[in-house]
Amino acid sequence: MSRHLIFLFLLAISLRTFSQKAAECQEVKFDIGNTELLVYKVSYNLGFIWIDAGKVDFNFKTTKYKDQDAFHFLSTGLSEKKWDWIFKLRDTFEVYSDSKTIKPFDFERKSIEGSNNKHHIYHFDYQTKFAYSEITDNEKKTIFDTIPLSTCVFDILSATYLARTMDFSHSWISDTIPLRVLHDGLVFDLPIIYHGNETINNQNDTISCTKFSTLIKRSSLFSKGENLTVWVSNDKYKTPVLIEAKIVVGSIKVSLINRKNE
Repeated sequence: MSRHLIFLFLLAISLRTFSQKAAECQEVKFDIGNTELLVYKVSYNLGFIWIDAGKVDFNFKTTKYKDQDAFHFLSTGLSEKKWDWIFKLRDTFEVYSDSKTIKPFDFERKSIEGSNNKHHIYHFDYQTKFAYSEITDNEKKTIFDTIPLSTCVFDILSATYLARTMDFSHSWISDTIPLRVLHDGLVFDLPIIYHGNETINNQNDTISCTKFSTLIKRSSLFSKGENLTVWVSNDKYKTPVLIEAKIVVGSIKVSLINRKNE
């Protein structure tokens, strides 16, 4: 079972190539309604066997935060209870972001991964160009840090939504652009590779999608650098429909099973 299924999924969603305008943190158009719910099934493959290992959901709504117009993003990942004896996962990401640029104000993550508990808090201050972090580990020890920010650095969840606002009509096959994110106390770039359009089947529907991939660094989840691929719908919602990746043992598939916009 994956050590971190929810992070895998969030990372995959974010694989939309960023244009120069996005890198400058300019205003974006985000038109998916006042609320949105996306639900995904996470399947794990070992040999010839596929196991429904868990679910991930994403909730979005417009709101007010500290007297400012804001977006509220909330995502949870749960392993199926019948597999908790192998690996228990309860993961929650929550972000409040500026409604014009989607730059994050505050980020919080609470997670249970097997026997490990984590609690991450980031406060983004783009005037001082610092992010202030509080990271509490499994032993209840909290580490405070001040992390320098460039003009545009996003947490992993706000980046997934910002990516859906991008226009890729002028991209070329194999274009590679770095995506800058703050995760686990570090700011880093990911190489994002554009693969063009592809039609896939999802719940008996045929969906036209844009295809992307990235190369994941070695970790406890990935035995070496591995490609992770995502397909995003070409309709106005730009919804992530399917994600696939190889891991240390087997592979993972994340499939959209429900979407609701109001």
